[in-house]
Amino acid sequence: MMTSIADFIDRARNKFIPAFIGLMLLAGLPGLPAAAEEILPAGQENTPAPVKLINREYIDTVTVNHPLFVDLLENGNYLVCRVGFNAPSVQEIDPAGRVVWSIDGVQPVSARRLPGGNTLVADSGAPGLPYAPRVLEVSPAGKVVWEHRFASLAESPRYAEKLANGNILVTLPFMIVELDRQHRVVWSYGSRKPLSPDSAGYLERPVMAAGLANGNVLVVDRGFAGGRVLEINKSKQVVWQFGRRLAELRFSSGVPAVTGDRVEAERSVPEFLPAPSYACRLENGNTLVTDLGTSRLVEIDGKGNIARELDWSAALLGYPVMNTWQAALAGDRLLPVFTLTNSHSRILELDINNLPALNRGGASET
Repeated sequence: MMTSIADFIDRARNKFIPAFIGLMLLAGLPGLPAAAEEILPAGQENTPAPVKLINREYIDTVTVNHPLFVDLLENGNYLVCRVGFNAPSVQEIDPAGRVVWSIDGVQPVSARRLPGGNTLVADSGAPGLPYAPRVLEVSPAGKVVWEHRFASLAESPRYAEKLANGNILVTLPFMIVELDRQHRVVWSYGSRKPLSPDSAGYLERPVMAAGLANGNVLVVDRGFAGGRVLEINKSKQVVWQFGRRLAELRFSSGVPAVTGDRVEAERSVPEFLPAPSYACRLENGNTLVTDLGTSRLVEIDGKGNIARELDWSAALLGYPVMNTWQAALAGDRLLPVFTLTNSHSRILELDINNLPALNRGGASET
């Protein structure tokens, strides 16, 4: 009896506890599967959503992990991040559902194909092996040509992209860092630990940072009770932002919003972003934001006014969605990634031009 108890404790210490820590660090982040199952054009399968909204549908029946992040490549293939305890990888999948390129041994939360053909991967290091948070650049032959490792899982990257100057912009749990090829931090915003909301550089839960043509950085800070999208210059000044936290809202009754008012805020407050996940700067200078919490696209102008709101919730009709992980943008395509209650997953490719305008009703917040 004593031997079996000791064995159980040893297994818990070496397997279950690290796994639990990894899952906690990834709270709010997604995970992915081990091989593409099928990619079908709209209308080829009896899809529950209106066919005109769906350009392509990736059907994944793997249950040991699930898709997290996907990018649409110029050749029409998908670059899919797959994370989980079994067979995590980055895979390039062609329209027939075949894996034409892959790299194993990573827990990828983002992957970007670079102009020269290399792939930049943000490896969270969790929830399974190899427990090594890092950003790496991989050649088409699968060789790691550059790698930056972080000290611990407390610095697990959330997203990474390569800037025009060749540096790497990395989103960490509470800060954004720009690394040069010699691994030096040449710019940063935020802190390596949580800050109070009134502190300079406050980021509650950043999930993405992208470089802009003007040299500034566009940050998506999802938060926990309402997120924001920020434009930050190299002097670490916030020069533009959109989004209001739940604690900042006050409804028409004059009573401050509380956690229980989240549903009312989602329905009646356009500036409330319950779960922003992705943003990009458009050619017209406006900013396009995807919000998982309301299944909408929000376009905001330079003055912070909403130019339009588009609704993709109809594309999810009929799916028993358990969790929507991400909704990235690729040109005029929106790529929602979600897992169903049976642990199977889907990636939908939606044409933004076909999305209906959001029909917002109800009382307005003042």
